[in-house]
Amino acid sequence: MKFFTGMFVLVVGASSSFAKFEITDVVRCDGYLGPIRTSWDAYPTDEVFFRYFFKGVSTDNTGKTDLEVVLTLHKDPKEKPLFTTSGSLKAALPLGGGTVPSFNFFTVAQNAIPGDYTITVTARDKIANQTATFQKTFAIKEPTLNILAPRFYRDAEGKIPASAGGYVGENLHFRMRIAGFDRSMNRFSLNMKVEFLDESDKPVESKPLTVSVEEKDPEKVSKAVAVPLNGSFLLNRVGNYRLKITAEDAISKKTTHLIIPVKVTQP
Repeated sequence: MKFFTGMFVLVVGASSSFAKFEITDVVRCDGYLGPIRTSWDAYPTDEVFFRYFFKGVSTDNTGKTDLEVVLTLHKDPKEKPLFTTSGSLKAALPLGGGTVPSFNFFTVAQNAIPGDYTITVTARDKIANQTATFQKTFAIKEPTLNILAPRFYRDAEGKIPASAGGYVGENLHFRMRIAGFDRSMNRFSLNMKVEFLDESDKPVESKPLTVSVEEKDPEKVSKAVAVPLNGSFLLNRVGNYRLKITAEDAISKKTTHLIIPVKVTQP
C-alpha cells in the first residue's frame, strides 16, 4: 500500500532563545489557508492536510532558524511506518514572537485498508537542542460517495493559496474532487451543483453552477479514481455566505454535500 506524501513549511514568525520549543494549535484543514475541519476521518484518495505552529523557536547569530522536521504514518506502532518524510527549515524570522507556522499533508491511497492510523510529527530545534512531538490517531473509512480535498486559490493555476473568501471584487478559484461513486456497471454518471446560501441557509438570487459527467468506456471507467470539480466565482458583494457543493451519483442514487462558510469583506 502506497501513501503519496508532501510537506511544505511556511515562515512568517520570529525568534526566541529561551522559550520552550513546542508544537501547538494543530488542526486539520482544507488547505493551508482553508477552513478547519471538525473531523480527522479520511477516505481513500482523500488528502489529509493539517497545520500547526512551532513556538519557542531559536535562531543563530545570523537570525535564522535551524529546524529538522520528520513526519511518519503508522498503521501499527509496533511495525515499520507506512511512510516517513522529512524536511528542514533555515530561514530568517522577521516579525518577532518565536513562532513559525507550518503544515503537512499526504494523500490516502486508493486501496488503503480501513481502520485507525497514527500520524507523528517530530521536530528538532538544532540550535537549542530541543525536540517537540505531535501525534494524532485518525480513522480511514470505507469508500463512499464523497467530496474530497476542497481548495481555494487566488489564481486559476492553483499556485497561490487562498482562504474561503476574500475582498469584494476579487475572483476566488476552487478545486475539489468527487470520489467513491458507483463503477460496478462499467460506467458512472455524476451530477454536481455549486450554489451559495445566505446566513439563513436560503439560496441567494443567483443561478447555481451545475455540471454533469458521464463515462461509458469501460477502460476509462476502471481508471477513474475521482472526478475533478474546478471553477471560480466573483466575490461581488460583502457579507457572510455558505458555499454548498452537492454531488449525486445517478447510478447508486446516493447524494452527498459539503458546506463551507465564505466571508467577503471590504478592502
